[in-house]
Amino acid sequence: MFCPKCGKQVPEGASFCVGCGNPMGAAPRAASPTPHAAGTGYAAAKRKLPVVPIVAAVVAVVVVVAVALLVFGGKGEPVYRYQAGSDSYAGILVDEQGKTVDLKGYVPVAAPVNGVVPALCPGSSADDEKPQIAFVDMQGNVKFLLSDLAAQCGIVDLYPEQTVQLWNETPAGIVAVAGYDSQDETVVVFYNADGELLYDVNDLQGFVQAAMNVPGYQDGGSSMSADGSWVMGGVPIDPQGTVLTDALRAAAGEGLPVEACLDGIVLAADEYEPNMLAAFKSDGTKVSDFRDISNQDGVRYELVAVSPYDHLVLMQNDTLTGVYNYETGKWVYEPVEDTSFSLTRGGFVAVEYDRESSSAASLLYNASGKQLRKVENTALATSGTGRWVLANPGFGYGDYTFLFSTDADGTVTRYKCNFYAGGDLQELA
Repeated sequence: MFCPKCGKQVPEGASFCVGCGNPMGAAPRAASPTPHAAGTGYAAAKRKLPVVPIVAAVVAVVVVVAVALLVFGGKGEPVYRYQAGSDSYAGILVDEQGKTVDLKGYVPVAAPVNGVVPALCPGSSADDEKPQIAFVDMQGNVKFLLSDLAAQCGIVDLYPEQTVQLWNETPAGIVAVAGYDSQDETVVVFYNADGELLYDVNDLQGFVQAAMNVPGYQDGGSSMSADGSWVMGGVPIDPQGTVLTDALRAAAGEGLPVEACLDGIVLAADEYEPNMLAAFKSDGTKVSDFRDISNQDGVRYELVAVSPYDHLVLMQNDTLTGVYNYETGKWVYEPVEDTSFSLTRGGFVAVEYDRESSSAASLLYNASGKQLRKVENTALATSGTGRWVLANPGFGYGDYTFLFSTDADGTVTRYKCNFYAGGDLQELA
């Protein structure tokens, strides 16, 4: 049989493709942005809550264990695993020694970000119509209550599930407080992981409305990057909620919709037109133009994936795939055949295939293109959790990305990798 994602032949009955790691019998992982589903669970039973306006690329969850596995840890901090319970709404945190983290009776409902985790308050249950959610540190000390933020916003009918959903699907620790006020009007207000006000939904909608007056503006991508920058409807917004108007004007002036923003660099690309990709600083200065490269070699490439961690994108045509840095305007990995790529936290993985022997070797690179490690006879693929905005994302926090390898018989082995410390792999139980 053949993999529906990469087309590689795999043994009958295999659970995963030996080439790209795609689960056999499942549809290929999503490669294009899809809106969040709103009004699920108890929210739908009452009325449909308008979609929280973050339209990130939500990828399919790759189920390789019985429970969800998320991991976090800042630079130099311990790494913890979040294991969801059977109801997928409450779980536990486990440290690197496998010991459960004591949060003083608070029950985590998602993976932590920067040492903060949303958790059920003692006495509250995931079965409650409106569970009481607190944001606590790793010692179980309460930083703030979700209900207190709701009161500040004038929300009288709070929907905690919306908050947990967005926290799980963005990498920057955004707290979305969503519900209805006393006039039955929708209220959505955004805070950071310290409970500090960022902006509300009306601000974001106003940003997009204002952008429509920019000559040449095109509705582009919607995503969030690891630094907290946004792109909403093709409008680049920095972590403080300021529209990068000069960069937007520069992109629109060249007929390019904005797709991503990271560290003040705005990526503009027409995903439907080959080679149409350029990048701009926040002041509108162009830093790179992919057309300069593509016009030299005469090859037509399409944008297939964008990293939320580094200024890396995957460019591909019918036979070649490569990794391009849109800040420097250079190939990090020159386009090649018979190689698949996964963008990761801190770099990327290239899987080289040998058609004659039907074998594969995995090479780990940092974001600068330096080879860190080569793993023979193994196809390493990054596993998706629905948290990140990549088509085939790695998942991890701090220094770590988590990978799995697949053997011809479908056996899956999980690894933890620190791309910043030489790409060493540590096998996970």
